[in-house]
Amino acid sequence: MAIVKENYSIVGNGQNGIQIEGVNNFTRVLENHLIGFNTLSGIRVSNEAHPHILLNKIYKNLSEGILLIEGSSAVIEKNELLSNVRMNIGLGG
Repeated sequence: MAIVKENYSIVGNGQNGIQIEGVNNFTRVLENHLIGFNTLSGIRVSNEAHPHILLNKIYKNLSEGILLIEGSSAVIEKNELLSNVRMNIGLGG
């Protein structure tokens, strides 16, 4: 069963705002008010995780808005990604 992260404000973390990792991890991240002002990425996806990221506001993270590490993938739909320092969506890592 997938974990759902919904209707939160995730701000000001000293690392990534949300870390999604692990084989067959199909977490759904949807309709969060703000994922921003985090020291690293707003959302970091790694270790063969495959989340669905939908309808979030991802702003002003000090690295990427969303970072997909090699071996992981994500469905990314209808998000607002603005003013993330390195890039809005990053591939690699």
